[in-house]
Amino acid sequence: MRHLLGFIVISFGLSFSSCGQENKTHNKEKNYALSHLIPGKPIGWVSDFEHIFTESEVNYLDSLISIHKANTTNELSLVTLNLDTSSIKSPEDFGQFSLKMFNAWGIGEKGKNNGIGVHMSPNLKMIRIEIGYGLNIKLTDEEAKQIIDRIIIPEFKNGNYFIGI
Repeated sequence: MRHLLGFIVISFGLSFSSCGQENKTHNKEKNYALSHLIPGKPIGWVSDFEHIFTESEVNYLDSLISIHKANTTNELSLVTLNLDTSSIKSPEDFGQFSLKMFNAWGIGEKGKNNGIGVHMSPNLKMIRIEIGYGLNIKLTDEEAKQIIDRIIIPEFKNGNYFIGI
């Protein structure tokens, strides 16, 4: 288990960006609405706002992430946060929110861009992984998608969130 999480922590990376132009007024309104939903600050490396994990699971994951940071300086934030479906209506909205949250929290060291953010929302049945530019050579989007599709999602479908992560 520790080796699998270590592999995921070291190599996890997936970042999508929306392309195209949208109405700037709509973007400003949407950005405010999404920014307004961001929790003020993380609880720790693992911010389990939805109480999906047991206390011992949170402590275990937090410990692994702390050890990884000490060994590499890379920072990882894992967040469980359900969002209102009136604000998050699409995977793109979810991605924008996740990126804004991790940027607002300052995950990763400035100048190194070595942060990885994992946001899962059980009520939306979505998971998002954001990776800082300093780490995106560690894993391609396709490899990260395979990890999500082959490891994480099958466990999540069975309700095994801790095992999936």
